[in-house]
Amino acid sequence: MSHKTVADFFQDIKTDSELKELVKNAGSTSANDSQPTTRIAPEDILRIACDKGYEFNVEELQAYVQKSRQNGELSMEELESVAGGRMIIIIIF
Repeated sequence: MSHKTVADFFQDIKTDSELKELVKNAGSTSANDSQPTTRIAPEDILRIACDKGYEFNVEELQAYVQKSRQNGELSMEELESVAGGRMIIIIIF
C-alpha cells in the first residue's frame, strides 16, 4: 500500500511482542555478536503482515528497504542481505 505501511510494520515488530515472536518463528534464528538475529524471506514477511492487517507487496517491501538504506535510515532491525540473488530480511532483536 505504501512506504509508511511497511515502516509501520517494522516499527511494530519492535514494540509488539506477539508480532516479534511470529517473525522470529517464521525465520531461521542464530546468535551473532551476542545478539539474536532472524533471517526471513520477504514472502514470509508478507504472509505475517497480511495476517496482521498490513497491506503491502514484495515490491513495496523491497523499495522500502532499498530507500531506507540509501537514506541511511535503515536500522539494525531492518537490514537486508542478498543471498544467492534472493532478498533475505535480517532482523536483529
